[in-house]
Amino acid sequence: MMTPLRVLMAEDEWLAAEVIEEGLVDAGFEVLPAQDGEAAMELVSAGAGFDVLLTDLRMPRLDGRELIARLRASRPDLPVVVMTGYPPSAAPPDCTTAAPRSRC
Repeated sequence: MMTPLRVLMAEDEWLAAEVIEEGLVDAGFEVLPAQDGEAAMELVSAGAGFDVLLTDLRMPRLDGRELIARLRASRPDLPVVVMTGYPPSAAPPDCTTAAPRSRC
């Protein structure tokens, strides 16, 4: 049996986080939820292992762009999925600067 992928999920909207986590778990993923980018960094600093980052862009304390940049400083090939509740025109202007290969 294969080990499920571990998803580090940074999402500050608790209802969205619960729904997304439930869907990912139902799909066979293991989820490490974090209430924002700072909480995600605390999990990583505590040694939490994960395979992919799923992050909101706009969060308090530490936003998704900065979270991506910090994590990719030590893991440049880290797979990242970006999500936001804002339309493209309201999203941060250039999320590709966080790392090569990133797309919004």
